Amino acid sequence: MAAGPEHINLDESTLLADSDSNSYSYVRTKAQADIMVLKANRRMSKQNQSGLLTACIRLPIVYGERDLVSIPGALAALEKNQTNFQLGDGSNMWDFASADNAAKAHILLAEALLRSVEKDYTTPKVDGEAFNITDGQPHLFWDFPLIIWKAAGWEPPADRAKKMVILPTRLALVIAVMMEWIYWVVTLGTQRPGLLSKQQVWISCYTHTYRIDKAKERLGYKPVPDFEAGIQKAVAWLLEEGGWGPRLQQPQSTLEKPETKSQS
Repeated sequence: MAAGPEHINLDESTLLADSDSNSYSYVRTKAQADIMVLKANRRMSKQNQSGLLTACIRLPIVYGERDLVSIPGALAALEKNQTNFQLGDGSNMWDFASADNAAKAHILLAEALLRSVEKDYTTPKVDGEAFNITDGQPHLFWDFPLIIWKAAGWEPPADRAKKMVILPTRLALVIAVMMEWIYWVVTLGTQRPGLLSKQQVWISCYTHTYRIDKAKERLGYKPVPDFEAGIQKAVAWLLEEGGWGPRLQQPQSTLEKPETKSQS
């Protein structure tokens, strides 16, 4: 939700996307919702007995079992045999958050808000505040799809490096801008390109990392790093329960399967 294409170790005080005219409507509206929630915060007082404590959690890409967005997107690329294409040089870092860490942060925030009421707001301030939540360990962005593909049974060919098609960031941006103008003219501004948009270039080619010091100090947040194992579990669930196994036609025996309770 932050403004600009690149986010390097940003804290919660950074400008949000609602201040950036180049941002897409999706991230602008998320930023606006964030601001509305924080503005709704009202502490109880003798004069006002109808208080409402609010706070926001800001998440990066979230992965985990039952994920229907980020991991399926990578599996779709594998299904279409698009594993040899890359935007940018692959050096950009990203912060991710497991579903477990995201859930833990929500619980910690709820508990902190309750403590604020019980102790008459003498605890470290959490109401009316925003908190970045990540795994605490950034990774190369393009490692994310690679781990997903391998968990789904894909084995990179020995000559993959020679067959890789790498589109430089500047060229990708030029193409994306041209595509968006073409779509804008043809569809009268009602559609954007689905395969190569400016936002996709920003995501794929630029670093997006965030500081979580505030969440650690005020919420007691301690992320549990489980990046590769967490992705593998999520992929296993999608292959077995999410319908992706038949689509990819990959053997299931090599994948980690969720534990099932025996029926008596």
